[in-house]
Amino acid sequence: LVAETLPQVGTPYVEALAAMGRMHPFFERGGMTAYPQPPSRYGERLRACLEAVGIGRCDRRSAEALGRAIDALAAGPARLARREICRWARSYLGAKNHRTNRPDRRRMLELVARHLDSTPVYYLWRRENTP
Repeated sequence: LVAETLPQVGTPYVEALAAMGRMHPFFERGGMTAYPQPPSRYGERLRACLEAVGIGRCDRRSAEALGRAIDALAAGPARLARREICRWARSYLGAKNHRTNRPDRRRMLELVARHLDSTPVYYLWRRENTP
Protein backbone atom coordinates (compact mmCIF):
# COMPACT_ATOMS: atom_id res chain seq x y z
CA LEU A 1 0.00 0.00 0.00
CA VAL A 2 2.74 2.47 0.96
CA ALA A 3 4.88 1.54 -2.05
CA GLU A 4 1.92 2.08 -4.39
CA THR A 5 0.84 5.36 -2.80
CA LEU A 6 4.15 7.22 -2.42
CA PRO A 7 4.80 7.79 -6.16
CA GLN A 8 1.29 9.26 -6.50
CA VAL A 9 1.89 11.90 -3.85
CA GLY A 10 2.59 15.28 -5.42
CA THR A 11 5.53 16.18 -3.18
CA PRO A 12 9.25 15.47 -3.52
CA TYR A 13 9.48 14.17 0.06
CA VAL A 14 7.23 12.24 2.43
CA GLU A 15 7.93 11.95 6.15
CA ALA A 16 6.45 9.58 8.70
CA LEU A 17 6.96 8.84 12.37
CA ALA A 18 6.10 5.37 13.65
CA ALA A 19 5.88 4.43 17.31
CA MET A 20 6.08 0.74 16.39
CA GLY A 21 8.70 1.17 13.68
CA ARG A 22 11.22 -1.12 15.35
CA MET A 23 8.63 -3.87 15.74
CA HIS A 24 7.05 -3.71 12.31
CA PRO A 25 8.95 -2.33 9.29
CA PHE A 26 5.76 -1.32 7.46
CA PHE A 27 7.20 1.89 6.00
CA GLU A 28 10.55 0.31 5.11
CA ARG A 29 8.78 -2.36 3.11
CA GLY A 30 7.03 0.47 1.29
CA GLY A 31 10.32 1.99 0.18
CA MET A 32 10.93 4.55 2.92
CA THR A 33 14.28 4.93 4.66
CA ALA A 34 14.31 4.44 8.43
CA TYR A 35 16.17 6.79 10.73
CA PRO A 36 15.92 5.29 14.23
CA GLN A 37 16.32 7.86 16.97
CA PRO A 38 18.69 7.16 19.86
CA PRO A 39 17.11 7.10 23.32
CA SER A 40 17.42 10.35 25.24
CA ARG A 41 20.01 10.49 27.98
CA TYR A 42 17.28 11.48 30.45
CA GLY A 43 15.20 8.50 29.36
CA GLU A 44 18.14 6.15 29.79
CA ARG A 45 18.84 7.64 33.20
CA LEU A 46 15.24 7.24 34.34
CA ARG A 47 15.00 3.66 33.04
CA ALA A 48 18.21 2.76 34.89
CA CYS A 49 16.97 4.43 38.09
CA LEU A 50 13.60 2.71 38.01
CA GLU A 51 15.20 -0.68 37.32
CA ALA A 52 17.69 -0.10 40.16
CA VAL A 53 14.89 0.51 42.68
CA GLY A 54 12.93 -2.51 41.44
CA ILE A 55 10.44 -0.92 39.05
CA GLY A 56 10.44 -2.89 35.81
CA ARG A 57 8.88 -2.23 32.45
CA CYS A 58 5.69 -4.07 33.41
CA ASP A 59 5.28 -1.63 36.33
CA ARG A 60 5.40 1.26 33.84
CA ARG A 61 2.51 0.05 31.68
CA SER A 62 0.11 2.59 33.20
CA ALA A 63 0.18 5.61 35.49
CA GLU A 64 -1.78 3.65 38.08
CA ALA A 65 0.62 0.69 38.05
CA LEU A 66 3.63 3.00 38.24
CA GLY A 67 2.09 4.95 41.12
CA ARG A 68 1.42 1.72 43.05
CA ALA A 69 4.97 0.50 42.43
CA ILE A 70 6.47 3.77 43.71
CA ASP A 71 4.16 3.81 46.74
CA ALA A 72 5.30 0.27 47.61
CA LEU A 73 8.98 1.30 47.76
CA ALA A 74 10.87 2.23 50.91
CA ALA A 75 11.25 5.97 51.53
CA GLY A 76 14.75 6.40 50.03
CA PRO A 77 14.16 4.53 46.75
CA ALA A 78 10.72 6.15 46.38
CA ARG A 79 12.24 9.62 46.79
CA LEU A 80 14.92 8.80 44.19
CA ALA A 81 12.32 7.48 41.74
CA ARG A 82 10.10 10.55 42.19
CA ARG A 83 13.04 12.92 41.72
CA GLU A 84 14.18 11.19 38.53
CA ILE A 85 10.63 11.05 37.16
CA CYS A 86 10.33 14.79 37.75
CA ARG A 87 13.68 15.42 36.04
CA TRP A 88 12.68 13.29 33.05
CA ALA A 89 9.22 14.86 32.76
CA ARG A 90 10.69 18.37 32.70
CA SER A 91 13.19 17.36 30.03
CA TYR A 92 10.48 15.60 28.02
CA LEU A 93 8.25 18.66 28.16
CA GLY A 94 11.14 20.92 27.20
CA ALA A 95 11.37 22.81 30.48
CA LYS A 96 14.62 24.58 31.27
CA ASN A 97 14.23 24.76 35.03
CA HIS A 98 11.81 23.75 37.76
CA ARG A 99 9.81 26.98 37.45
CA THR A 100 9.11 26.58 33.74
CA ASN A 101 6.92 23.52 33.93
CA ARG A 102 5.81 21.67 37.04
CA PRO A 103 3.43 18.89 36.06
CA ASP A 104 1.63 17.24 38.95
CA ARG A 105 2.31 13.65 40.00
CA ARG A 106 -0.53 12.21 37.94
CA ARG A 107 0.63 13.98 34.77
CA MET A 108 4.24 12.89 35.28
CA LEU A 109 3.24 9.26 35.79
CA GLU A 110 1.08 9.39 32.66
CA LEU A 111 4.00 10.79 30.66
CA VAL A 112 6.30 8.03 31.89
CA ALA A 113 3.76 5.28 31.17
CA ARG A 114 3.02 6.58 27.66
CA HIS A 115 6.41 7.74 26.46
CA LEU A 116 9.40 6.42 28.40
CA ASP A 117 9.60 3.06 26.65
CA SER A 118 8.43 4.33 23.27
CA THR A 119 11.13 4.39 20.61
CA PRO A 120 9.67 6.04 17.52
CA VAL A 121 11.37 5.71 14.16
CA TYR A 122 11.51 8.57 11.67
CA TYR A 123 11.00 7.64 8.01
CA LEU A 124 11.74 9.59 4.85
CA TRP A 125 10.94 8.92 1.22
CA ARG A 126 12.44 10.96 -1.60
CA ARG A 127 11.02 11.00 -5.08
CA GLU A 128 13.58 9.93 -7.68
CA ASN A 129 15.40 12.80 -9.41
CA THR A 130 14.70 15.14 -6.50
CA PRO A 131 17.73 17.22 -5.49
